[in-house]
Amino acid sequence: MGTVADLRGRPDTLAYPSPTTARFVLLVLAILAGGLYVGSWTHTLLEGEAWQQRVTSCSTVPAADPLEQQARFERCTAAVERRRAAYGAGGAAATLVGGGVVLLAVPVVLERRRRLRPLPPRLARAGRRADELAAEQGLRRPPRLMLGGATQRDAFSYGVPGAYRVALPPKVALRPDDAPLFDSLLRHELAHVRHHDVALAWLARSVWYAFLPILLVPVVISLAREDLGVTLDYAWRAALVLAVVRLVANAVLRAREHDADLAAARGDDARRRDLGALLSSIGPGSGPSLWGRLRAQHPTVGQRLAVLEDPTAACRPTAVDGLTAAFLAATVAPVLRSTATPALTGTGRVDLSALLASTVAGAILGVAVGLGLWRAALFARFSGRPPRPAPVALAVAGGLVLGGALSLGQVGTVSGIGPDNPVTLLVQCLAGLGATAVVAGLGEVWADAAPQVPSARLHWVGALLTSAVVFSVAVWAAGRLVDTLDAGGAAFTLVTLTNLDPPWLVTVTALALPAATALMLRRRRTGSRAPIWAVEPGGRPTWPVAPGAALAGTLLVGLSAGLAAAAAIVAFRLLAGAGGTGGEQLARYFGYVLVGAAAAAAAMAAMGLAGGVRHVGAALVALPVAGLTPLAAFLGMNTVLGGDLTRVFVQPLLVRPLGAGLMLALLVAGLGLLPVRRAGVGARCLLAATLAVALAAAALGGRAVLTSNPVDLAAELEDVQRDLDAQAYAGRVALPLMRQFEAVGAAQERVRRSGAAGPAGAARLREEVLQPLAAMQARARSYDPPDERVAAIHGLVVQSLARLTEGTRLAADALEHQDAATLATANELLGEGAALRARWFAAVTDLAGR
Repeated sequence: MGTVADLRGRPDTLAYPSPTTARFVLLVLAILAGGLYVGSWTHTLLEGEAWQQRVTSCSTVPAADPLEQQARFERCTAAVERRRAAYGAGGAAATLVGGGVVLLAVPVVLERRRRLRPLPPRLARAGRRADELAAEQGLRRPPRLMLGGATQRDAFSYGVPGAYRVALPPKVALRPDDAPLFDSLLRHELAHVRHHDVALAWLARSVWYAFLPILLVPVVISLAREDLGVTLDYAWRAALVLAVVRLVANAVLRAREHDADLAAARGDDARRRDLGALLSSIGPGSGPSLWGRLRAQHPTVGQRLAVLEDPTAACRPTAVDGLTAAFLAATVAPVLRSTATPALTGTGRVDLSALLASTVAGAILGVAVGLGLWRAALFARFSGRPPRPAPVALAVAGGLVLGGALSLGQVGTVSGIGPDNPVTLLVQCLAGLGATAVVAGLGEVWADAAPQVPSARLHWVGALLTSAVVFSVAVWAAGRLVDTLDAGGAAFTLVTLTNLDPPWLVTVTALALPAATALMLRRRRTGSRAPIWAVEPGGRPTWPVAPGAALAGTLLVGLSAGLAAAAAIVAFRLLAGAGGTGGEQLARYFGYVLVGAAAAAAAMAAMGLAGGVRHVGAALVALPVAGLTPLAAFLGMNTVLGGDLTRVFVQPLLVRPLGAGLMLALLVAGLGLLPVRRAGVGARCLLAATLAVALAAAALGGRAVLTSNPVDLAAELEDVQRDLDAQAYAGRVALPLMRQFEAVGAAQERVRRSGAAGPAGAARLREEVLQPLAAMQARARSYDPPDERVAAIHGLVVQSLARLTEGTRLAADALEHQDAATLATANELLGEGAALRARWFAAVTDLAGR
């Protein structure tokens, strides 16, 4: 691939968000997550009994069916659940306030302890030179210079946004004309100011003061109540999270020094030499041990010189990055889920809590791990050293397992450590390995196409969004599989997988990511120049495109897996004949869904085993082709054999394999991390077809397990059809009626405001209000409800319109003849009609929300 010297170009690694930025985000989110849990735990200590009593009483509320029972339970507990969510939000807010107090207190404490004072007039030349350097760096407001004590050896920056300061040691302040010393040192500190990392760096140094008091609140409350049972469990878990936060904070402080060195010497060889000479004068020092490196808040001189010489050395994510990010993501997810659940109680969308928690966890991993993997893939083109994602992937897997087992969200809810089913640990591990491999592979695909990406912002935004989505889906899928494995074992998990109607995030990912990846594969060009935004001024070398998966070859692998699975379905149907009972039909139906998902997994496995990480990213293009081809073959065969091609029959067959296939593909994508020999397109196609046939045979041969909970296929399809009909009624019938009600109400208000009375007022009422109501009544009566549930709801609006129409007619007569008795009857009918309309509106709203 070449080296930095061979390429004759110096990479501008600061074009990408730096590792410092990602670690800052991770640190802040970790502290907020701790505050969120502390608030929830405080609620349990202070109001747990009242909450439990309310939940218990609400669980006995009678209802006609389970769905109505759940809806009533959610409405009954909505108030106390939202109060519980408010406690969690209050804990997070308290953490923010604590962090703000620390940030404001740091300058005062520093100046008092280190005896810092403003630069005296006799050193005004140093101040003027600092202002010149600040203007050179593009700072509109230069930081204020402070003079340190006689024992101070290094310069440092501190302060709050808008009031930054740089403390200089006396020997530097006395030598403003010594450019290699003064300018190099000031440019380094000004780079910190320009990067806006000064205040957050001091928060990282002082994290104990902001975070520890918040974590101690539940302990203090428990001690005051003399309840030590769960407190000890809480304390050691909280201490573990605090240790991880400390590791992240140290990593932040080390990374920011590299960023400042690179920014201070950016685009100028003379500045780089001066800064290197200044660092060398300090002395190389001794290399710290592994534990020393983890505890260090400042990189060694040797490490800083190495990064200054080769900026790509600071681009590679470490195993510690993967471990801490995954640990905190796995810790945050259950805490956020337990907080979001009460907030959503009563809305009918409690299921969104799991998706929300997974999205936040995925965003954490996307920022802390995904950006680093894509940055490493991009700038490895300059160093000639391909990135090694395997250690990071293993660390992510370990972090997810450890964080899930020791999560703060489990305190007081489980005994011991970890889930009941050990297989769930394997699922979490595979999800972490697979998602990291896919993100790393996508980074390689986008790095190949980087010269065709117009800006660094577009490239790293794509990295952030793509990585966050992949990790979010992986966390959600792992959580869903863990829940089902714990609840009913492998058989129940397969049933759930084939019955899965994936949330929008999974469906969009299964379609949008392959499309975006295909676009990048098409934009790969050999012989292109390096993107202008990725190099410092001085030359744009030829951009090396590593051998990787082409779009046509990737699609061919997906098609091979899909056609092989389709052949298995056709062969099975010809050999087994028509399904007899409803149970056998249902088993085959779900079996075909599983075959489609298995074909997608086979394509991913083949691409990984025979192509490596780069091919794992490209394999996303093959997933929908592999997953939908066998289902398309089944639908065609079913139609030829006389089956009905209805929407209710086809829709699940097209949607479910996409979600289930993506979930299974993420679990096997880690195979691309294995150090096996890579093969060509033909070998990948053959391997994909072989795996697809084997998995299809296993799915169809064991199809009976998919109906271990006997359900009649016709009954299930009827349920699906009823749901579709209900949604159609809400959108196509009820919504237009609601809009017409609004128009009639506005017309009635206009008539009332006009003050028209007697025959003139009656005429306006009949023309502007009665006629539209009569037309609405006729249309409502002409509608034929598809089932009893819709008929019951629609009957309310028919009755409402009947009363409103008759009431308006009597009101017009009363207005024309000044008949008080008739007007009283009219008002009574109008009131009944309005009440029925309100009941209908509420019923439609509930129907549309299900």
